[in-house]
Amino acid sequence: TFRLFLFKLRSSELDQVGNRVLFFFLALLLFVLRRNNTASAVNRRVIRQIHLNAKPRIIGYMFDSARTDMGRVPGSTVFWKSLGQSRDILWKEPEKIKYWPPDVWEEGDCVAMHRWQKSSFPTCQKLHEIDIQGDLADQGTRRLNNGYFRDVWVMRDDETLKGVDDRRIFKTLRWKQEYDNWNYDRHRRDAVAMERLTSSPYVLDIYGFCGNSGIFEFGDGGDIGDILWPESKKVEPLTSIDKLKIATQVGMGITAAHNVEHPGVAAMAHTDISPDQFILVDGFYKLNDFNRVRFIRKNKKTGESCPYRVGNNPGEFRSPEEYRYQDQTEKVDVYSMGNIIYALLTNKWPFDERYEDDELKQQMVKDGRRPHVKFEIRHSEDPVIKILFRAMKWCQKDDVEERASAAEVTHFLMKAMGKLSR
Repeated sequence: TFRLFLFKLRSSELDQVGNRVLFFFLALLLFVLRRNNTASAVNRRVIRQIHLNAKPRIIGYMFDSARTDMGRVPGSTVFWKSLGQSRDILWKEPEKIKYWPPDVWEEGDCVAMHRWQKSSFPTCQKLHEIDIQGDLADQGTRRLNNGYFRDVWVMRDDETLKGVDDRRIFKTLRWKQEYDNWNYDRHRRDAVAMERLTSSPYVLDIYGFCGNSGIFEFGDGGDIGDILWPESKKVEPLTSIDKLKIATQVGMGITAAHNVEHPGVAAMAHTDISPDQFILVDGFYKLNDFNRVRFIRKNKKTGESCPYRVGNNPGEFRSPEEYRYQDQTEKVDVYSMGNIIYALLTNKWPFDERYEDDELKQQMVKDGRRPHVKFEIRHSEDPVIKILFRAMKWCQKDDVEERASAAEVTHFLMKAMGKLSR
């Protein structure tokens, strides 16, 4: 209809200046529309190549099949998977989707210790410039793995200097997670914590953040779990000195997080310390993934730090006070650091050799029991093993007041490293 109108207008008398101007703008509009249609057709071809029917708000995986179609539509959420010619569709009605509010944080006399704990520093333009669909099509971006909340992608950053590794980690919300204020605040805290720790060489760098997504430093050396339990039998076992170095680096990352503002006064607790949270970058294991971080408040009357509580503490790598759902402090990270040292000493996950049920393992920790350490390790003559065993015992004390701080354990390990290197 528009083309016919333009043809009739062109065929009519165009003596008047107004008609000529109108004809010019209509012709320009037709040109723009044609270009947009061409671009849309190209975009649709790219989408079909990666088995997506429509451009979603995020890219994600939900099923094991490499051939997976997914999409979201306004007003409801639809997931579907393609396995050959069959298609299973699962609808989730809007009223059945749980949209959780953020956790209540400031209450009573407990208020923010620092203004930045309530702030946000988004760089949405940076993230919106990423063409993840195009990069997927030309294999510039690939899915690496996922955590509980987000998918992890490896992408290329065109803004890096020549000769510098341009690979970055790009995290996006997983399909099974919802766009609610609970998740938005979780990933705000993750970004703010990593932004405050930018100056620390013991924590992964963050390059951008918006909503539930973020861009982070890339490390191709794997995590501590990869070196403790390698898939390949060709990997050389760790020496005692190697284990001491790794334990020291773990302590440095946790100490940096606990002393971000004022030495000795923690402003945050990571609350999810485990071997897979430390990524090897240029020969050094750096602390990563703060989306479970808890910012520590202060009592506005006394100035002392307020404890916090978390409503769900799963797994078997946590402290007794977490499993008891008691008041918690940054020292939950120190206890978990002790579990990493245990894994370095024994090459085992806590309680794995005796028990399989997570609830039973948690009950053991609540009851004051600790994972078994073989006689040969407890009575080793190796000075490094002695140092690590002693540090582990400091970390695993049940009484929070008696438990060492991350800085104290790290200082002890660094001092031992200095003596052994002479």
